[in-house]
Amino acid sequence: MAVIDDLKKNLGQKVVLSLRNGEKSGTILEIEEFADPPSILFQEPTGASRSIAIPLIFMVESAGDGAVVERQQEIKALPVYQAPVYTPAPEPVKPAPEPQFVQSNQEVLAYRIRIESTYDAQSKAAHVDIFPPDFSTPPEIRGLNYGNSSEEPRDWTFIKNKYDNARRTGKLSPQSEDLREIINRCRKLTEHSTLHKSPVFHGYLGYFSYLNGAKQDAILALQKAAKLSDHPQDWNNLAAVALE
Repeated sequence: MAVIDDLKKNLGQKVVLSLRNGEKSGTILEIEEFADPPSILFQEPTGASRSIAIPLIFMVESAGDGAVVERQQEIKALPVYQAPVYTPAPEPVKPAPEPQFVQSNQEVLAYRIRIESTYDAQSKAAHVDIFPPDFSTPPEIRGLNYGNSSEEPRDWTFIKNKYDNARRTGKLSPQSEDLREIINRCRKLTEHSTLHKSPVFHGYLGYFSYLNGAKQDAILALQKAAKLSDHPQDWNNLAAVALE
């Protein structure tokens, strides 16, 4: 794949990634070509690292200073296009339309069936991809005051570390012990007196339930996330699971 080749060429370099939902700039730290799904570990300019699925990447561009200067010079060197002055020719006199023959009912019906069959096949072939979470620490976690208890922060750290380790070791299979532990901890956060209104944790719970093969649980959690959020990714994930 051309994208994977470009990622390998720019491993450890600053790049600009063109994704489905926009562009991301940062540094490629690691390429997991044979993971499910294949992904990269990407460090953003803020220092935060996140996993990005390779199928969501359309283009990889170098973000080095030399590449930027070279692109600017290429743009400046392009000739300025001058549109030619166009004088419309006088419109010719149109001949009277010839009489059209009316098709038979059988021909009209056959044509309609061909059209409907074509659109039905295209509709069935339509596919919406689910976006994995980026695991950046939600502000709801950072803003909570737990006093002497650190139970909830430990749950969040456990979820991130457990998911990352299971993904690297190939233990994210449906009904696996690792995935069940992640779901239980995530559900615990969605039942917290403050965090139950956070769309982030309901979105995580829906994604993990989807990985576990629990489609109805995933839809319920993603519905809550979509209702509490104004982020299009939550609605995309709900549609992706519902259409499967």
